[in-house]
Amino acid sequence: MRPFSFSCLRRSGAPLFFLVLLTAAGCQKSDDVAPYVLPPASEVGSNTIGCMVNNQPWGVDAGTASANGSLVKAMYKPGTALDVEATHEGGSYGDSQLRLHLDAATLRPGTYDLDQGTRATFADYDFEFGDRYVAEGHTGEGSVTLTKVLPVAATGSNPAYTIVAGTFVFAAVSPSTGAVVHLTDGRFDVKAY
Repeated sequence: MRPFSFSCLRRSGAPLFFLVLLTAAGCQKSDDVAPYVLPPASEVGSNTIGCMVNNQPWGVDAGTASANGSLVKAMYKPGTALDVEATHEGGSYGDSQLRLHLDAATLRPGTYDLDQGTRATFADYDFEFGDRYVAEGHTGEGSVTLTKVLPVAATGSNPAYTIVAGTFVFAAVSPSTGAVVHLTDGRFDVKAY
C-alpha cells in the first residue's frame, strides 16, 4: 500500500485552502480548550455543586451528576439532617471529595454557621497520602446558606425528594498538618432523597 501524499490533492485540482482546512481540523491549541467553569447557581434540583478551592475551580457538573449512585449524592430525612456529598475526579484537584452536613429538625432557607451541628469537609486524595480539611465547631470557619428547600411528591415510579439549593463559603483546617484550604463561591442544587 502506498503512503498518502498531499501531492495527490494538488494534482487533482483541489484548492490549497482545502489542504489547510484538513490539516487544521485535527489541531487545537491548548489556549482554545475552555477551563472548567463553575455550574450556574440554580434552584431546580440539577444535582450540581461547585466552588473555588484556593482560587481554583472545583465541581461536579450536571452532565455527570445524578441523584443515585453517581458523583453527587444528597440525603435528607425530615427531623434529622441533610447530607450532601460530591466526588470530583480529574482536573486541578484530581480525586477529591466535598461534604456538607446540617443537623436540622426542619430545613428552612437561611444561613447556618459552621458549628457542631453544621459542618463541612474537603478531602484531597491527589497527594501521596492525601489530606482531609474540616470546618466545624472550633476548627475552621464559614457558613452554608440555603436559598431553596422544596419537597417534591412521588409520581409514578419516581420517589419523593426535596430540592435543596444554596451557597457556601468556608476555611477548613487539616487536623494532621494544620494547613488551611479556602472554599469560596460555593453553590449547590441537589435532589435530596
